Amino acid sequence: MPKLDPIPSASGRGGGRRRTRSVRVSSSLAEINVVPLVDVMLVLLVIFMVAAPMMQQGYPVQLPESRQSRPIEAPVMVTIPLSFRQDQRVLIGSESVPFQFLAERARQAVDARSEKNVIIATDGGITMAEAIRVWDELRAAGITQVSVQTQPARGR
Repeated sequence: MPKLDPIPSASGRGGGRRRTRSVRVSSSLAEINVVPLVDVMLVLLVIFMVAAPMMQQGYPVQLPESRQSRPIEAPVMVTIPLSFRQDQRVLIGSESVPFQFLAERARQAVDARSEKNVIIATDGGITMAEAIRVWDELRAAGITQVSVQTQPARGR
């Protein structure tokens, strides 16, 4: 509850008006001093700024060994160049393969992999019908997932 304190009057000083006795209200609640809080927050900020680069580097870990584990492999890339219209050849990785052998070569490329997925990269001049022909051959080879590679649009 607020405490009521009387305000001393200015009586007794020559010729002025006499004031009536008034009451001043003061609060006994303590005010929060924010300076120490800011100091503590700045110290914590500096500590986290120094510690953050160490956290990003990580720690050396000796992983357990397993006979069944396989190394992570990059996906198989099938590239359809613009010359596909003339010579009916695609690229599996960096190897040029005739279209009639595409299914067999794709099957061999993903045979040892646990996931049977392929990424197709086509030239911009290749029609959708030509890309679907290659896609169908890959599906006939047992490829379960076929993705299409694109590049980000250039700013206009």
